[in-house]
Amino acid sequence: MPRPRKIITLNYTLIEAAISRGETLKLKVLAAEYGTCPPVIKRYLSEYFGDKIEFVPGRNGGVRAAATTTANNNTPDLTAVA
Repeated sequence: MPRPRKIITLNYTLIEAAISRGETLKLKVLAAEYGTCPPVIKRYLSEYFGDKIEFVPGRNGGVRAAATTTANNNTPDLTAVA
């Protein structure tokens, strides 16, 4: 018989406020706060925020606001080339 799933209720307003202020949140810290593991927190956040956030790996990594790009920013500026 499988273990029953743990019900986790994240406070998305606090997380969104921290991300909008430019803070980088650590998955390990959030997981410890809610009593679960980092992959579960990552799944919850990616389902809720979608492409509004990005997960940065490494020592200085974590969860932060995704860089916004438009179609015009991806095209090179050819007027500066002589």
